[in-house]
Parts: sequence; structure tokens; C-alpha cells
Amino acid sequence: MIEIYDIDGTLTTSGEAPRQELIDYIKSGVADYGIEVYIISGRPIARLEETEALLEKLGVPYDEIYLQDFSEESSPAVIEAFTAYKLSKLQEEYGDEIAFFVSDDASDRDAAEGMGIHAMTPEQVLEMDHEHRAEHTDPAAPPSDQITGSDTNEPGSAKGKLGDIDLSEATEKALQTKSDDHNKAMAEADRPDWTRVRVDSLRAVYRRGSGAYSVSHRPGTTREQWSMARVNAFLYLARTGAPNNAAYVSDNDLLDPEHPKYSEENEVRAQVDVPAYIQSAADKGLAYYADGLGGDGLVDQTISDARDLAGGSVSDEKARRMIAWIARHRGDWEGVPQNSDESNDNFPGPGAVAAYLWGVNPTQSDGADRVVRWAEGIVAALEDREIIDLKELETRALPMGDFTVTEDEDGQKTFSGYAALFNVPSDGMQFTEIIAPNAFTRTLKRVADGKKMISFLFGHDETRALATTASGRLSLTEDERGLKVEAKLDPADPDAASVISKLTYEARSMGMSFGFSIPRSGDVWNENVRTLNEINLFEVSVLSAGQTPAYPATIGLTAVRKLSAAKLGVDGDRLMNTLEAIKGAQPLTEDDLKVIDQVRERLSPKPVGVDPSVALAMLQTKRLMDQEL
Repeated sequence: MIEIYDIDGTLTTSGEAPRQELIDYIKSGVADYGIEVYIISGRPIARLEETEALLEKLGVPYDEIYLQDFSEESSPAVIEAFTAYKLSKLQEEYGDEIAFFVSDDASDRDAAEGMGIHAMTPEQVLEMDHEHRAEHTDPAAPPSDQITGSDTNEPGSAKGKLGDIDLSEATEKALQTKSDDHNKAMAEADRPDWTRVRVDSLRAVYRRGSGAYSVSHRPGTTREQWSMARVNAFLYLARTGAPNNAAYVSDNDLLDPEHPKYSEENEVRAQVDVPAYIQSAADKGLAYYADGLGGDGLVDQTISDARDLAGGSVSDEKARRMIAWIARHRGDWEGVPQNSDESNDNFPGPGAVAAYLWGVNPTQSDGADRVVRWAEGIVAALEDREIIDLKELETRALPMGDFTVTEDEDGQKTFSGYAALFNVPSDGMQFTEIIAPNAFTRTLKRVADGKKMISFLFGHDETRALATTASGRLSLTEDERGLKVEAKLDPADPDAASVISKLTYEARSMGMSFGFSIPRSGDVWNENVRTLNEINLFEVSVLSAGQTPAYPATIGLTAVRKLSAAKLGVDGDRLMNTLEAIKGAQPLTEDDLKVIDQVRERLSPKPVGVDPSVALAMLQTKRLMDQEL
């Protein structure tokens, strides 16, 4: 496929200053997709040697370059005529092989669109994600390749880290070899643990690539080649810490959790409050935009985000993007009178309007730095913050079992026991659950690094904390048995004194419990057996008589969703929402009532058959009553 780019104002911002992110984007297209790059510029042909030197200096790869040869003078009218002519000739020769044309000039873009060539601004190109670029760079797969679903693998089987994916023996062997060779090389080079990969992840990447092939791919490429190329891109990302193509993010959830590019699919975003000066700037930008002063480079997402900024609340992801955007674009207004000086006759130019929309007052010398400091503070504060979906919280409990309470020299008591046991099947549930060894490792590492606090509670009551990891009075470790709890209890604390007393006299009626959630792909289902491989721990609790629920205490909604599809015939998310509404005493919707009816129909007792003689007597009685009437 062919991508066509202008130079001045497109590959450069002002003078010969490179638009580096766009240049990197072009490089990744050449490396990852085999893109052919054509350059069309209004520079006169006499500047060819100078222009080629510039492109080499900027590191721009290209296959063909066309400079204006209509006239020695490059007036706007001449440039527009040349660009339109050259685009028409390329369209005539290459047709659908042209992916798009990129230029900062609206007239040139209009001319391209009129010929059927998709045209974009540099900003719009950089907004595209990996999947959108694939749509533009690779033609749609022919009907014979557009396979939906698989006879072997169920829909969604490649979504998680351990998808139930069946591949050919040759592919399985190739992926295993790639995994082994990669991990061996990383170990020999003494690279960080996060560079390692699991063959299950490679299988999921391969399957995703196979699915993407059904949408679009380069002609002459087989499904196997396309899928294995995606595996190779994933291994490069795992090895180097960054993708070869900056837009490649669709498999980040399959990386090691400690990898710098790891991210959860559909991760929950935090909402952050926006300071008044950013709200004011965004509001002014929206007003200018409404007056038609925004230029042609704005995208819908920018306007939507600006409305959120003006409203006083945005996602943490927006704060991250603000840092990067300001770094790229501050040169568009700093030192540019029409974009930074309100007394300038041409103020506000498009650069000023864009700055306002991103929360920056371009007329203030420290306007950009002020916003960046705020955004960096937000990002730093959220780096160590856990964002929890409360709907996914679960608890598990078990009898007290073996424990000790010893007295320290300072009069404090030290409790030691187990909150969870490894490889012990659960009992009393609709399914069997097993906690795998090392399931708490990631949580405990965050605790050790000071990034997480766990509390030892009385009966899951956060107002009755007996000890915490932050104070050093609670210690949590994994051993061969399970999650071991050691907590110092202060007899002067009424709750601690009560626990000590109950442990002394009523231990057989007590239990241990823990509150947790399961990160996506943290559990594996094998028919009716759920194995918890990774547990996000929030608290551990000691339970007294009356508090101790049947083991386990609460089936979390993660499990409800899994069970409902097979056993209740009701969509798990719909059932979860209905249960939440009932628990919160909220008004039920029509859909909630339908869910309840479905569950009632499935689970209600079946009517008992009526004895024929009884049925006959009932019929005769009814007839007599009818006659009397």
C-alpha cells in the first residue's frame, strides 16, 4: 500500500523542525507493514537536492518524491494546481493501492478527497490506532478469506492469557520453540523477568492475528504468515520494552504484568477533578470552536474531551495524553503571535484554539508548563493507586484451623494462622474452587514495595482494624500451605481483646477469611472447577461465631457471571446488574423483571402430576357446579 505525504507543515512544523511523531509513524509503517511512501511537495524542482538532504537528515524513508515543476515560483495557486495534478496521476496509476494522503493544507486535502483519495491532517493520522491503520494500509480480505468463527475454537477463546485455543501440531511446535528460544536468550542476557513470555500468550497472539487476517491483510500473505508476523511483533515488544510500531497496543494485556507496556484490556479509568484555570481555557476553546475558528485539524475526540475538561472532570488517561500532546504542539503557539498574542489581528489562530481545547491558555508564558505540572501530578498520584470495581469483590472463609497466640515481652499478643490454603478444594458451592500456589505473590510484592496496604479486620469491618501492613503490625507470607497471617494484637484495644478472648475460649466456632477480586485472566475454568491463579487481596479477617459464613462466604459476581450462562440461561452481566439493584434496594427496570422471570422459570419447582382419579373427580365437581349455575 502507498501513503502520500506533504513536507512543509506536515513532516515539519516550522522551518525544518521535524514533526517527529509523524516521522516515527512513517518508519513503523515501512517496517511493520511494508508501506511505500511517496512525497509530494510544492517546493520547486530546483530544490530537489536540498529537499532530499533534508529528508535524509530527518530520517524520513520514501520511495518516490515529486516536487513542483510547473513554475520557478511556488505561489499558493501553482502549488495547489501541481498537487492536484500529481495526485490525479497517482490515483490513475495506483487506484485503491493508495491508503491515504496527509497534508496540513485544506485545499490539497479537498482535492484528494474529490479524487476518491482519503485525506487527513497530521493530527488525524496520529490519532489512528493500530486497527485503523490496518484498515487503511491493507485491503479488505477477499470473501474466501473472510472467515467468521472457527470449527475448532469458540468465539473469544483468544481474549485471555490462557485461552482454550486448538492449533495445528506444527504451529504449536513453532510457538513452543519461539517461546523457549526467546526466554533462553533473555535469561542468558540477564534481562529483567518481565521480558519473559508464556507459550499460552503466544498462542493467543497467533489466534488474534488469525482473526485479524479475516478482516484485512496484504495480498499474497497467508493466514499463517500474518499470524506469525504478529507473534514476532509481540516478541519484539516483550524483548525491548517498546513496540516497533508505536500504535501496536492490542496485545499489551498478554505481556508480563511487570512489563512497562502491560495494560489490562478494558481497564477501569479513574476520573480526576480539573482545576478552574484548565476548565476556563477549555471553555474558551469551545467558544472559539463554535465560532468556526478551530481550523481543519480538530477531531471529534478533542472536542468531546474539551467538554469534559470544561465540565471539571476527565479520565486519568486524558491527563496522560495532555502531557504528550503539549510536548508535541507547544511550538504551535509559543512565539507565534497569532496564537499567543491577544492583540494580534489574527488571534486566535487554529494553534491557539487547539491549545485552549487542551486546557492551555496560550497567552500565558507558563500556560503549558502549568497544565503539564498538574497532569504529571495526577499521573504520579495514580501510578500506585489501585482502581477497584466493587462489583467484583469476593470473600472466602474457612474454619480457624491451626493457629497460635503468643505473648510478647511488651505485653502485646501475636496471632499466627492461615487465611487461605493452597490446592484445597472448596466445599458448599455450586462449583469447586482451588487456590493455586503463589496466587498472592503480586499483591504481596506491592505490599513489600509500599504500594499497597492490607488490613487485618474483625469480621470484614473496616472500622475495626486490628493491624495493618503499613504499621508493620501485620505480616503476610506465602508458604507451601497457603497465605500465612501474623498480626500483633493490642490487648488495650477492645476489638483485639475480644478476639483474643474468643480465640482462647471459642476457637472452634471461629474462622478466617479474606476479601479479594480476581484480575482479568486471573482464574481458569475447567468445566465446573475454578482455579484462582492470581488474587488481588484487599484484607484478611478473623470471624467470630455468627460471622462465620458457610465456606466460602460469598460467591463473587465474577463467578456468578460464569455460572449463569451455563446453568440459568441468563446473560451474566444482566443477572449481575439485577442482583446489584436488589441488594441496593433500587427500582427495578423492565429488563430486571425479565431476568427475574427467566431465573424463576428455570429454578422454580416443577409442577407435580395429578392422579387421574383425582382429576376426574375435579372435572365432575366442576360440571355439577356449572349445572347449578
